[in-house]
Order: sequence, then structure tokens, then C-alpha cells
Amino acid sequence: MNILHKEEGTKVELAEECTVLEYHLNDKDINVAVADINGRYPLEGRIVNEVCKEIGYIIEGEGIIVIEDQEIKLKKGSAVLINSGERYYWEGKMKMLISCTPEWYPEQHRDVE
Repeated sequence: MNILHKEEGTKVELAEECTVLEYHLNDKDINVAVADINGRYPLEGRIVNEVCKEIGYIIEGEGIIVIEDQEIKLKKGSAVLINSGERYYWEGKMKMLISCTPEWYPEQHRDVE
């Protein structure tokens, strides 16, 4: 078992529109973070996880996610699964719980058009 409290998380500003509080639980199979989206992320194009699956759960706010060519409306209580290899972007004003499996790592994440 491993427990981390908010003050033990690592705050990362991915862009002006996206700040993430990462909880490093030392488990290669899964991770968790809280993301604040305020606008469009990424600002242009899309992002893709080449290895990790990602689940986003909307804690508060609303917005959209565009996965490939499908636009999905999101609101408090919505959950979305993004499979590895799917190109996507977020847009709106949302606080989300995000979990990836295996544990998210930057080398498998990239910006795409």
C-alpha cells in the first residue's frame, strides 16, 4: 500500500491552459493525477499516448474531448477512456481525476497534428 496526500503531490504546468498535480505512488502498473484544464489543451493539434490507456473523470466543470474525429461533451460525473494510440485534445473549464495504465511516462506521450 502507498498513500500520498495533496501536499506531497508534484505540480506540473504542462501549458498555461493545463496544470497537473501528479501523485507518484511508485507503481509501474497505474498512476493518478488531478488536472485543471482552462481552455484548450493542447493549444494546437492533438496529443497521443503511444503506450498508456488514460481514464479521465470530471470532478467539476464542463467541456469537451475530441478523440480522433469524435467530439464528446463532458460534465461533472462524466468518465472517458482514451485508448493508447488515439489522438485527442481537451477543451473547457474542468477539474479531472486522471489515471493511466501502465503508469504514465513522458517518453510515450507526444504532440501530433
